[in-house]
Amino acid sequence: LEVTEPARKLRVAGVDAVSIVESPRSRSRMGALSAALIIEREVGIETIVHYTCRDKNMLGMISDLLGAAAAGIRNILVVSG
Repeated sequence: LEVTEPARKLRVAGVDAVSIVESPRSRSRMGALSAALIIEREVGIETIVHYTCRDKNMLGMISDLLGAAAAGIRNILVVSG
């Protein structure tokens, strides 16, 4: 996948973790949580997911974060602004 190749290069270069942001430049893309899960499983590098609260309701956020925890995503930076 397109999302894994840059992460592979960073892992080979000795990087410990990669930062995954939601909707960079306000473009529709794969969700950060899904991308992080793919990268961690296929590349074996830690991810730090930037999770934005904008345009989400509380139940949706709780659902996303519980799903991330169940999938093994452990590093999440929650951005409220």
